[in-house]
Amino acid sequence: MKIKPLAYNVAFVVSSRGNMQALTGCLTSIAMQQLLPCKVVIRLEGEIMGLSNFYFEQSVDLLRVMGIDVQIMCSKSSGVRRARTELLKSVAGYPYVWMGDDDCVYDSACLSELIVAKDEAGKHVRDDVQLGWVQGSKPDVNNRRGYKDFSIEVREGLKANNDEGYNFFFTGPGKTVLCSSLDTGNVLFCMSAVCKNEGIGESPLEEMFNHTTPEYNSSGEDTLCALYLKSRSLYGVFRTSANCVHMEKQVGGFDEFSARKNYIAATAIKNGYVTEADADLTLKTVLPWGK
Repeated sequence: MKIKPLAYNVAFVVSSRGNMQALTGCLTSIAMQQLLPCKVVIRLEGEIMGLSNFYFEQSVDLLRVMGIDVQIMCSKSSGVRRARTELLKSVAGYPYVWMGDDDCVYDSACLSELIVAKDEAGKHVRDDVQLGWVQGSKPDVNNRRGYKDFSIEVREGLKANNDEGYNFFFTGPGKTVLCSSLDTGNVLFCMSAVCKNEGIGESPLEEMFNHTTPEYNSSGEDTLCALYLKSRSLYGVFRTSANCVHMEKQVGGFDEFSARKNYIAATAIKNGYVTEADADLTLKTVLPWGK
């Protein structure tokens, strides 16, 4: 007899580079979900610290007690883009993949609300496009990176509009709206749609995050992923009540916002995700921190 219901078609994946303290909090919040993923894949890379960490062991055992199949992968660090790709490939065959960050903690209703949005998403779009992803919220608790649009305001979920910013705290009943971007810290990928052309000359699992040659390992891979999926006639939705909180890493993150925006724009144009004429308008929608 299971302690909680399992979503037998959902796998949760996360990578970490030695951030075991934060990862333990992340995994514990996954174990506390009202609706549990049936599989959790943890990718440890780079300088692997803390495999013998007591509370990391406890969090993994907690997942197993809850009936979740847990897989731990150890790998040489090859950058965030490659890590995302390898995580997706590790759960090939699962219809839905919930991707998270090791420094996020997830509300107990997060997965169940992502599933609600997935089930009702069809009423938002035309019949000739498919749902590619469901985005959840991911606010920061403070502004360590210096985001220009940072805010800890609490928004009412039912008042959300299409392309609502998801880096805010939301309250009240959930609402599902269209979403042009994604954040891999709290997103549910619909893999049957993502891989619909697999085997006919292209590999979506390789292309989703690998938009440039390996030596260019700039972040922004999730924004480019959204633009790539949209170029394949896939769309995303945002569920205001699928909540997590970003606790941030102790080491400094990026702060060269204009340079990062220029890199993303140039890559998107080069790869044909957007045209040069509409690049600026598109990026204003998907990159609020680039204002």
